[in-house]
Amino acid sequence: MIQFNTPEWFFLIPLLLAAGWKYRRLRLASPLRLLLQTCLLLALAQPALDRGGKDMDLWVLVDQSNSTAGIPAAGAEEIQAILERHKHAGDRVRLVDFAQSAVLRGRGDPVFAGGTSGTDMEQALAYTMALMSPNRTNRILMLTDGWPTTPLDQAAEQLIQSRIPVDYRLSVTFREADIRIEQIRTPARIRPGEAFILEATLAGPPGPAITVPWQISKNGGLRCGGRLPCSTAKPR
Repeated sequence: MIQFNTPEWFFLIPLLLAAGWKYRRLRLASPLRLLLQTCLLLALAQPALDRGGKDMDLWVLVDQSNSTAGIPAAGAEEIQAILERHKHAGDRVRLVDFAQSAVLRGRGDPVFAGGTSGTDMEQALAYTMALMSPNRTNRILMLTDGWPTTPLDQAAEQLIQSRIPVDYRLSVTFREADIRIEQIRTPARIRPGEAFILEATLAGPPGPAITVPWQISKNGGLRCGGRLPCSTAKPR
């Protein structure tokens, strides 16, 4: 089925007919000029071939990573029930759980490869797009806290090229004490038994400095620990 992205250009047709009737010397009804006008209007209207069918697959991506505190997962069933009640005949609602990997709900082992400590949205989007049928209209709804641990450059480009719309619903989590290790620096070389400085940069939210506990362990045994503000830490 052919659709037009800017069909408003077709409103020029009555104006062209009126101009051709009033200003006959323009010869707008001549075969060549009529063909040129038709091609110009079609180009301005931007025709596009809709390869999907009438039926739609709505892919609900549920963020199961630790940073969400389980909020998207808790509301996923309620959202699915609402979507199921309001969908049209032939439409489908399909759930994809993701953290550091993605898995279609109801297919295979629900255990995430790599665990739930990260949020790989790009891999989840790529996984979902690989499952999509080209003969159906597809749409994505993401339930997440909006904090991916990987860049979304490639996934965003694929979504734009595929013309797949993405909606999102952000879960609200308490992030006042959200602290991360921004960088770890070590000496390039050390001798066996030589003391060295391990330098780590902690980053936190803007505003007043926050003091956080830290510890370093080796082979399961505690080596050192303490409390430091979100600034450069240099444990020896």
